[in-house]
Amino acid sequence: MEAINRDEINLIEILKLIWGRRGVIARFVFVFLMLGLFIAIITPKQFTSFTTFIPQAAEGTSNSRNLGGLAALAGINLGMNSNSSEIPPSLYPKIVSSIEFRSALINSLIKPSGFEREITYADYYEEHVQPDLLSRIKKYTVGLPALLIRSVSQAVKGESELLSPLDSTISIRQLSEKEVAHFERLDTQLGVIVDKLEGFVRLEFVMTDPVLSAQMTKNAEVLLQHEVMRYKSQSTQEQLNYIQKRFEIKREEFENAQMNLANFRDSNQNVTSALALNRLQKLEAEYSLALEVYTELAKQLEQIKFQLNKDTPIFTIIQPVVVPSERTAPNRILILLIYSFIGLFLSVSWILGNQLFDHFKVLWNQKTP
Repeated sequence: MEAINRDEINLIEILKLIWGRRGVIARFVFVFLMLGLFIAIITPKQFTSFTTFIPQAAEGTSNSRNLGGLAALAGINLGMNSNSSEIPPSLYPKIVSSIEFRSALINSLIKPSGFEREITYADYYEEHVQPDLLSRIKKYTVGLPALLIRSVSQAVKGESELLSPLDSTISIRQLSEKEVAHFERLDTQLGVIVDKLEGFVRLEFVMTDPVLSAQMTKNAEVLLQHEVMRYKSQSTQEQLNYIQKRFEIKREEFENAQMNLANFRDSNQNVTSALALNRLQKLEAEYSLALEVYTELAKQLEQIKFQLNKDTPIFTIIQPVVVPSERTAPNRILILLIYSFIGLFLSVSWILGNQLFDHFKVLWNQKTP
């Protein structure tokens, strides 16, 4: 019971202490409120444009079943499986974060307001966009250590490049400093949200200009569909190349069998010899087999060509890209509340810390003679 009362007394004393130093708390909160107001004012507006779609893949068929037994006898094993070339929407974020996709995206064309011609995303940020005040402050305060590390690593990298004898043989792509900067910016601007339950995909892009935000969202949508289509058709294209080669071989065999049969018939007319008849039957059988295999392959070749044009994923657009009319950031009220809370927390911590320090100081003085 005494422990409970002691705790209550201590809590009351703490509250009295905090209330007695309310002026300090008010000054702390005011300073951080002004800091939050400054941050809220200098933070540039952000506009988010988005599109929502459902990936629809064309109905695939197992082409290997269309070949008859004669094609199997010809040694053709397609082993096609249309489902194996499908890209699940859960992999779309991986595609968007790939180097190929981001390289294509930073080279996509946009037309800012007041410009007479289109320029690339990269040129826009390299030549026409100046860093805002908040970005400069972050770069030379919070980002200063990273800036120094990057400078040192570039210097070391330059020396290592001079000493490396294998540069001429390496074919691995190396990103430039500008590309890395663009990619880092894209990571904060481009987002892909996959709803596995409902089956739709949301693609969004954030920029300070609402019109450019919509244009980049459309560019990202077109590029994403192109990449999915390219991957989807890659497997079918490989099968097409294989069947095309087999078709050329079997056509040559068919033409040879046709020529052999025609030559034999021309040189052995009105012959009743059993040996000649046996030879004729053999040539006719070879011709029939070659004809049927050749015909089956010709059909299969046309089917694969048709499938190459048919089996392309289509995005069923639920919400098309529109120019956003309202900003999505910054939330200035939330910024003020956060900075006010930070000021309140730091002021109370400072008051209690000083009180605790004074308490330990008194105890230390009592112990020391």
